Amino acid sequence: MEGRKINAAAITLGAVAPTIVHAREAEEYLVGRVLDEETISKAGELAVRAAIPISDIRASADYRKTIVRVLVKRGLNAISKGRQGQALPENPVLLRDRNGNYYPVRKQRPF
Repeated sequence: MEGRKINAAAITLGAVAPTIVHAREAEEYLVGRVLDEETISKAGELAVRAAIPISDIRASADYRKTIVRVLVKRGLNAISKGRQGQALPENPVLLRDRNGNYYPVRKQRPF
C-alpha cells in the first residue's frame, strides 16, 4: 500500500476450483483504490467469479461461492483496519513429511 491506496493485490482461492486460483479480476480492481466499504464489497463480488466450485459431501457449490465472498471481504476489512494476521494462531497445527519431520516454519509471523 502507498498511504491508503493499494499498489498491488493478490487474492488466492483454494477448495473452490480444481487447483488454487487467483481472483485476478478482484486483484486488478483493487489496485489504485482505497479500501473503503464499497471497494471491499465489489472486490468480494469479483472474487466469486474466479471460483468454479463443485458440490460434494463437504459443501455445495453455492455455499463455496458464498464463503469466498464472505472471507475475501473479511480479509480486506481486516487489512483496512490494520488487523491482518491477528486471527492467526500462535501455535498452528504443523504438517509433517513422510519421515515425521515438521515442515519448515517461519520464525516470524508473516504479518
